[in-house]
Amino acid sequence: MRVFTSWSQLAIHIMTQMHRTIFFIILSFTLTNCYKVKEFTVDQLKWYKPFNKLDTVIFISDKNELDTLIFHKTISETRETRDRKMGAFHNTNFLSVPYEISQGSYHQPEYLSGMSYYYFLNMSKDSDGYEYLGIDFMGITYFDSIHKIEKIDSTIYFFDSKKADLPGLDLLNFTFDTEIGVINYTDKREVKWKRK
Repeated sequence: MRVFTSWSQLAIHIMTQMHRTIFFIILSFTLTNCYKVKEFTVDQLKWYKPFNKLDTVIFISDKNELDTLIFHKTISETRETRDRKMGAFHNTNFLSVPYEISQGSYHQPEYLSGMSYYYFLNMSKDSDGYEYLGIDFMGITYFDSIHKIEKIDSTIYFFDSKKADLPGLDLLNFTFDTEIGVINYTDKREVKWKRK
């Protein structure tokens, strides 16, 4: 225990401790706010609305063929990057929706073989202001071309493989409803598939 011989020594000690405490509070506040990630907007989150639970969806073709897809609940995670060598100091928030194509489904994309999950939606936002949205359904992939998605009405969007960043090998197009998910698609044989 430290013994003070005068009131002035005690006052200086208290002031020094207060300055340290204030310094650490300010430093903590500054570092916390430096890496703060802005919230996802309502417009960004509309794509995730149908994926609040595990959902098995059956699609049936005009030729009575079946595809069974299992859409998983949205996964949310945050990653911290603190790399002095690379000069990278930021936080990144991610949202993703994995899905599976069940065995016995008509569509079994060879280019996806060996993968247990595919990702329908991937979105990220980091504390440096970078944002990304990727939408991929059976190979039709939109990321830089998101602005080319055709809005049919307030909740329905049409995805054309000809306008996608990656056109996919199995489908020509698909339609997505922000209330329920994928509602139909047309494959490369020009066979139409509808949600059952």
